Amino acid sequence: MGATGHAGLIPKIVVTPMKISLRAVGYVHGSDRIVSNRFPLLIGRSPEAALMLHDRWVSRMHCQIDEVGGRFILRDLGSKHGTFVNGERVTEVTLSLGDQIDIGMSRFVVAEQDAACDTASVEIALPLGGW
Repeated sequence: MGATGHAGLIPKIVVTPMKISLRAVGYVHGSDRIVSNRFPLLIGRSPEAALMLHDRWVSRMHCQIDEVGGRFILRDLGSKHGTFVNGERVTEVTLSLGDQIDIGMSRFVVAEQDAACDTASVEIALPLGGW
């Protein structure tokens, strides 16, 4: 008999990809909205970054978000001033709904993405003004 008490039956694990959006709640300059389903998503001051933040506290290649097995992983890329999630400096973390991300002077909150989107993607909604 197996661990479930049924001979030959193996429990099936179904992973549903998490769909998130990052909503800007702090100081951000940039586009009104960025939607990406290409990973890793590079965030930094460099023109090569998918999300370019014009902030002297942000490194050229500051951090990135990658989608791995339906989860979104945030990695700091050796930034000088750090990447913070929920007030803690991180090098790598799996993002969860409600997490607060601080990158330089910008603050984002991880929220659930519109259910209409059927691909793994991250949506970053940016206000046109500051806080």
